Amino acid sequence: MTFRQFVEIVWVPNLRRRQVKPSTLKSYASMLEHHVYPAISSERLRDLTPPHIEMMLSNLQRYSAKYQRNVGLLLRAAFNHAVDSGALDRSPMRDYHMPRVTQKEKCAWSEEEVHKILDALPSQYVPLFHTIALTGMRLGEVLGMTWGQVDFRQGWIQVSQALWNGHVSLPKTDASMRVIPMGPKLHHILMQHKNSQSATEDVWGREGMAGEPKPDEFVFRNQYGRPYQPDVLRRNVLYPVLYKLGFQWKDREGGFHRFRHSAGSIVVSKTGNLKHAQKLLGHSSITTTAHIYTHVSAEEIRKTVETLEEAILQEAE
Repeated sequence: MTFRQFVEIVWVPNLRRRQVKPSTLKSYASMLEHHVYPAISSERLRDLTPPHIEMMLSNLQRYSAKYQRNVGLLLRAAFNHAVDSGALDRSPMRDYHMPRVTQKEKCAWSEEEVHKILDALPSQYVPLFHTIALTGMRLGEVLGMTWGQVDFRQGWIQVSQALWNGHVSLPKTDASMRVIPMGPKLHHILMQHKNSQSATEDVWGREGMAGEPKPDEFVFRNQYGRPYQPDVLRRNVLYPVLYKLGFQWKDREGGFHRFRHSAGSIVVSKTGNLKHAQKLLGHSSITTTAHIYTHVSAEEIRKTVETLEEAILQEAE
């Protein structure tokens, strides 16, 4: 069996059965087609050696260390599955194959800057952007959120799915499956948003009720009733607001993920508690020890969310 045959007959079906995210599968397919297959696709799986891997990874020097590491992680996962399934006795991957990646400090807006962005938004996007800014949720998690995930009585949002490329999937990791309490202001904003979706007008402009949105309906929809497209939101809403406010940013540093970095940064600066930020953002762990031994109660997370909300939405003096 060649390496390519193993990947496409054995490994990829296993990934699909385990419901690996479509975005991850797409990334794997791209790396395989452009970098891995041209080098080793025709090699017999059992004939691959560490020098084969070294030569292939050496051809990626023009790419960033992070991208090189991603290719290495893909190979390591594939070969580990080959070992686990009995197709190989030992993986040809070695620790020295993995390039080191220096973690850069993530860019974030201050609470004042986030407040300015929220104040400058067109009214129809206020609920969407407040949800992003005041929860630290990923954009896909917010766009994939349905009304059934919003519990107004308990005052929380259940993060249980995400939207990517028009398809609903599980969140990024197991830790991403989480409950985020709503601060009182976000609770009010989302309740108003839900009521607005329940309202309708007749031909005379008289208000009526269309009925409450169904639990499986997306919370945030465009005028056609479909979920928003991330690229459209960036191009038509976020970037014009940033330009209007005179904000400057480098490539790939001014998108929606910056709200998430900002939420984490604000929580840490206001509470001094990394574990609270970790739980809010749905990161897998700070360290293995912290993940196992540190406990954060629901009430502590609620205080974290309210701290974030107060920092951003405090009245200008």
